[in-house]
Parts: sequence; structure tokens; C-alpha cells
Amino acid sequence: MKKKLKVVVLFLMLFIVLIPKSYGQVEKAIQLDYWVPFSGTDARPMQNLVNDFNESELGIKVNMKLIEWDQYYSDLYTSLRSNYAPDIAIAHTSKLEELSSTKMLTDINAIAKETGMSWDEFSENTLNATIKDGKYLAIPLDTHALIMFYNKTLLNEAGLLDKNGKVLMQSGVVGFISFLKILKRKLPENTYPFVSATDNVYPFWIWYALYSQIEGGGAYIVNGKAAFNNSQARKALNVLIEMRDQGLWPKEVHDVKGYNMFKFGYAAISFHGVWATWNFEQNSKLRFGATAIPQLFDKPATWGDSHTFIIPKQKNKERQIAAIKFANWVTSHGSKWAVAGHIPSKKTVLRSKEYQNLKYRPDYVQAARQVNYYPRHAKLWRCNNKMVEIFALMMKGAISSEEAIIKAEQEINKILVE
Repeated sequence: MKKKLKVVVLFLMLFIVLIPKSYGQVEKAIQLDYWVPFSGTDARPMQNLVNDFNESELGIKVNMKLIEWDQYYSDLYTSLRSNYAPDIAIAHTSKLEELSSTKMLTDINAIAKETGMSWDEFSENTLNATIKDGKYLAIPLDTHALIMFYNKTLLNEAGLLDKNGKVLMQSGVVGFISFLKILKRKLPENTYPFVSATDNVYPFWIWYALYSQIEGGGAYIVNGKAAFNNSQARKALNVLIEMRDQGLWPKEVHDVKGYNMFKFGYAAISFHGVWATWNFEQNSKLRFGATAIPQLFDKPATWGDSHTFIIPKQKNKERQIAAIKFANWVTSHGSKWAVAGHIPSKKTVLRSKEYQNLKYRPDYVQAARQVNYYPRHAKLWRCNNKMVEIFALMMKGAISSEEAIIKAEQEINKILVE
């Protein structure tokens, strides 16, 4: 009896010793605060990725906090200045200059090797936009670029679609305008050749994309001054004016209408951000294609930006390493993020069967290489907002294209010297 009792006691002692090894990891898991500005189609796939990570990666738990878009960057900037920033947060590449002015962004390259992350996996254009003076300010998650969507049914009926479902369009501005004019003649009543919103960011983005295609163009702010009062900028802007004045692009199209006109078959061509892919997919009756915007000038180029992960500075290096591991895991599972329409940042993901099997997304992947990222400036977003405002007035007909260029230059320079 005593021998049996000793065996039971020894077994219980061994079991107690082993319990912490299996359950201690959960109790001691590093808890990471993760801030995101995502809403709509972006929120769900990101939450799914966080959930999957928390289930598969023992030792790290990520708590995602969704902050409303209008408040997000104000809260993030204040948190960096006040030393209560999250462990990891989403930031646009175009915001990195402003956020780095707080001197609170970690040079990720200094500790990346300890996490197993390799910069070689990332697309060069997307990654280079996050590097400043040799410092890696962020880990790119995606590229979201301006691309072209086309209604296959309408183009096919107009004889402008080949047997492979690709657009039949001659090169250059003349070819593009001629293509839209043919559509105008052949499309049903109340259906337009082209549509994008005219009262928000799209005229500015389309102009920036075309300006970037012109040799000697593409520079928006140089050495702290507006750099677009030139022939290249005017040439790009005139394309928008011609489309509007010839009735190829309807006037005064608000944001939602800009999406819905294409989504429900009242426009043949639309320039939108890649995130519109998911929106258009919701109409099962819409037969559409998606590709990079056409090259109208000297070289392929487009507008675009990126979501990135920033790692705020802190004393706890272990938490920083955990944050980088999380970011690396998410970027390695970029096909799940691509559901929202964005182009994953890792070349390894873009080549994967999982990504290649997605509908539409692989057809515009080249747009990531064509993005002309914004210039680096802490006041960039204020400048962008002013450009959006002025170009919307121009599309409305309140000011001419020449007045828009002059007024924009004056207003941007005022902001830059404040």
C-alpha cells in the first residue's frame, strides 16, 4: 500500500512540475496594443488576421483597437509625443515624415535580424518609400494604387474587348480620348464612358498619376516648395478638362455616386483605388475587369500609397521584437489581406498560389511597381487637402485649369512656409 502511495505522490509531483510548461506560456503571453484606422472592407480581413495570429502564435497576443478615421492620426501623433503610444500601429507611408518628426519611430532594421524578418522579401518600390537616411521607419503591409476598372459587357458590345477579355485601346492621350468617344457613341442612354468622383480626391489623384507619367514631371514638392507650375502639370491637367468638356466624364459626381455609377452599369470605365474591387464584387451581375491605368504619356506611373506598420520606441525590447514578429506574420499572410483589394507588400506572397488564385487582384499587381510615392514632408497631408479642394473647384467649372495651377501653387507655398 505504501509503495502504491509513493508512486501516486511521485506522479502528482511530476504532473505539477509539467503544468507550468504547457500553461505558463499563455499566462505570460506578451500583450501588444495595436492601433488601426480601418473601417468598412478593411476592418474585417485585418481582424481575421489578428484572430488567426492569436490562435497560432503562442507567447504573443495582439489586441486590436479600431479608431475612427477622422480621429486616428491626431490620436496617434499625440500618443507618440506623449509617450503612451501603442506597441504597434498602422501608418500610411505618406504620414511617416510627419510621425517621424516626433523622433519616436523605431529604426526597425536595428532589431529586425533578431525576429527572422528579411527585407529581401518585400517589393522594392514599396519598401524604399519607407526608408529615410538609411533608417527603416516602417514595415510595409501593402500598396493601394489608382487603377482602371472596366465593364466587360459594355466594352464587348462596343467592340472594344478582345477574345481574352482585355481592353482594345490605342496608346497615348489621343488613343484614350478616341476610345472614350467611341464608347460615348455606342453606349446606351444615360451611360457614360468614364466616371470617377469629381468632388473629392479623385481629380487630384488622377492628375498626380498622369503628371507622374510625363518625363520631367511627377515632382509635387521639391526643397520645401511647390514644384508643379510647369508644362508637364498643365499637360496632365488638360486631359481631365478635355474628358469633362467633351461629355466623357460627367460633371459634379459625388463620392458614392462615383462608385455606384460603375457598380450598377452606368459607366464603362472608372479610375478608382484598388479597394473598390471588393465593392464592385458585391454586384454579382457586374462583369468587370481591373488593370493598371493606361500609359498616356512617356512612362507607366500611377498614384498610390501604402499601409505600413510602425513600431514606436520603448524601453522594453522584448515587446518591440514581438511587434515585429506580428507584422512579419501578417505580411507573410498577405493573401488574406488582399481580400480588401490591396496589393500585398511581399514578393513571396504575390508569387504564391493562394494569391494567384484570387479573382481580379493579380491582374493589377504591376501597379505597385508603378506608384510614384508622394514627396516626404511633414505638412504633406495639409498640402494634399488643399490640392483636392482646388481641383474639385476646377472640375465643377468654378475656376479654369490655369487658375487651378496658379492658385494651388500659391496655397501650397503658404502652407510650406508656415
